[in-house]
Amino acid sequence: MKIKDTLAQVKAKLLSGGIENPALEAKLILEKVTGLKGSKLIVYDDKDLIPTQEQDLNSIVLKRLQNYPLAYLLGHREFWSLDLKVTEDTLIPRPDTETLVEEALAEEFKSALDLGTGTGAIILSLKKERPYAHCVAVELNPRTLEIAKENALLNKLHVDFRLGFWFEPLEKGEIFDLIVSNPPYIEENDPHLRQNGLNFEPQGALVSGPQGLDDLKIIIANAPKFLKKGGRLLVEHGFNQGAAVRELFFKASFSEVKTICDLGGNERVTCGRYL
Repeated sequence: MKIKDTLAQVKAKLLSGGIENPALEAKLILEKVTGLKGSKLIVYDDKDLIPTQEQDLNSIVLKRLQNYPLAYLLGHREFWSLDLKVTEDTLIPRPDTETLVEEALAEEFKSALDLGTGTGAIILSLKKERPYAHCVAVELNPRTLEIAKENALLNKLHVDFRLGFWFEPLEKGEIFDLIVSNPPYIEENDPHLRQNGLNFEPQGALVSGPQGLDDLKIIIANAPKFLKKGGRLLVEHGFNQGAAVRELFFKASFSEVKTICDLGGNERVTCGRYL
């Protein structure tokens, strides 16, 4: 079957399967299968798929109709101005997290620490915009950490990656101008964990105790030990956790505590300054 006919067929299947953007996804899937990017897919749309391409296509479409995340099927995801490799060992970077990046870049910094870096999306975005900054990233899962390192190489950015649990890999006396984190913050047994493909993503990077606050409590309580005077902490959290997270900041003696809303108008990022 020719590419143009296959494209129409895939779009129809995705549409009937309830996929929100069937035309775009069909195009991205065909680009993945054929290796033809952008306008090349149109220029060569009268070419026939070879049998192995048809097999790959059928496998991808079947998984997508089962709500398997598109980013995993494509093997990458755009974030900020970066193209990042993603696998089942990483959370898929989301546009709402760019709210945290924007707020972090609102002030100058010479050193930054990213806790639970995942794909490296946050710290690599900061490094790209502040190439002179000393950037450190911590990740608990060794397989995930390797993906973050690959993304640094792919985007030609240097970050000091370390394996371990939150602050544990840091050296005594090591302090930063900025600490950022998008930690697990979903409540145990939250029904959203079975929706929108979240069941395919690593649950350890999503779930954090009965109220979703266990990891946030650890990060916020310990951050002052690793911040320079005047340094800032920024954390991403759930849309309904703003008040609880602000209270944690106040208990840890942070000043200038505020919460920023994401693209959908939901409270998403809370930050504070250590004085």
